[in-house]
Amino acid sequence: MSRIIHISQKVTMDEVGAKALNLHRLYKYGYTVPEAWFLPVKAFRDFMTENNLDPLWRTLKSASRVSAAKALQAAGELRRAIVKGKLPAQWQKVLFKEIPLKKIDRFSVRSSSLNEDMEQNSYAGQYASLLNVTAEPLALERAILRVWASQWSDELVGYSFKNSLEIPGADMGIVIQCMIQPAIAGVLFSYNPFTFNKNEMVLEFVQGLGEGLVSGEKTPEHLIFNRHENRFKNADKIPRPYVRAFDRLIQSAAALEKKTGLAVDIEWAYGDKNLWFLQLRAITTMGQNRIIWSDENVGEVIPDIVTPFSWSILEPITNGAFKHFLKDIGVKNYPEHGLFGLYKGKVYLNHTAFNDTMSRFYPSRYKPGSKRAESLPVQWLKLFLFPIIILNALGRVFLLARSMNKRINAHLTEHGRILAQQGYDAQESPRAAFEHICRLIALHKQTLYLHISNTILAELYFQIL
Repeated sequence: MSRIIHISQKVTMDEVGAKALNLHRLYKYGYTVPEAWFLPVKAFRDFMTENNLDPLWRTLKSASRVSAAKALQAAGELRRAIVKGKLPAQWQKVLFKEIPLKKIDRFSVRSSSLNEDMEQNSYAGQYASLLNVTAEPLALERAILRVWASQWSDELVGYSFKNSLEIPGADMGIVIQCMIQPAIAGVLFSYNPFTFNKNEMVLEFVQGLGEGLVSGEKTPEHLIFNRHENRFKNADKIPRPYVRAFDRLIQSAAALEKKTGLAVDIEWAYGDKNLWFLQLRAITTMGQNRIIWSDENVGEVIPDIVTPFSWSILEPITNGAFKHFLKDIGVKNYPEHGLFGLYKGKVYLNHTAFNDTMSRFYPSRYKPGSKRAESLPVQWLKLFLFPIIILNALGRVFLLARSMNKRINAHLTEHGRILAQQGYDAQESPRAAFEHICRLIALHKQTLYLHISNTILAELYFQIL
């Protein structure tokens, strides 16, 4: 049976996905949620079958077991086929019958995947959300297809491949919600996700729509609420018109914790004295192994919001430079996800991974004990070899320091020569322009490697002094 589900109607996870289910929970608990309708998961599966797209999905699943490159190529072909498809007639009929298009100006069309906003893990931010979609049948249908296509976005496929997760199937519902135009919007974490401090709530907000905060395009105002003291640490940053709304948010977060039994992440919006609840999810990092994220040094070099596009260029440069330096001093196993990561649009150092990487130079790591995985003879052998590891690293550092000046001078000469050759040609093909950009990025990778290596050596000498 083909049916569109109103937010007030009882739903299940398998029927509509996690985001839609959480919106229904908010509505049921009595919070103000913009009116919404859910297009169930069955509609996506019917669409895939009617448009003969299941073979492309099977190709993607097979490619994901071969390499990331092949998986990304197959995912791109599947997405292109989806946006060219057509919504099955039975779903068109119920969609435009149940949703009062003539009474509503604009919609937001958002994903509600079965593996999104889960309590165990979250793929938050890896699916499409389309805002200000006009209340016309064609515009709404095109928006739905684009959101469905994001089930296999490059970000999600790459994330799945990196974390050895199965490529998801056509398991996505759609949330079609009345669009609101707030004065401010943001997120509220009932536990501090940056420090894992359960005594603190974190509230971030931006002017206008909250999409700018989630995408990293806007730098948010950042407030900390202390539970024990029952007040904001930096209350002077709160504009007077929003004081009551923020108090209601804090109270709502505490109440939702009790109702769900979880630390919660709430997306909200405020305008015309109305506080709207737009999304509810569990803070998944609270149950995972604790990672200490630090903006030490990083916050000084890259203090502002970094967009996903900028990070796609910066990430291989920064992590690549540190990987190169560590390899030069004998550290071969660089952390799988790198020492630097992007969280809510800002760059942080993974202090936990950094300490783990450098612990191979700590004597305490080699202390024999029953809880270690290796046998005792192997543990004692590693402890015996520890001085050799240290001497090897010190020797490598010495040789690197001796050669650094020569390397920098040679690179400066090469840098100027390559830049002189990279003239811009307005007539060049997209492929030639892409290769042009790749050569420039490779050049800057080498520049940053030398810069970081020199900085670390200077810091090391300073510590010795």
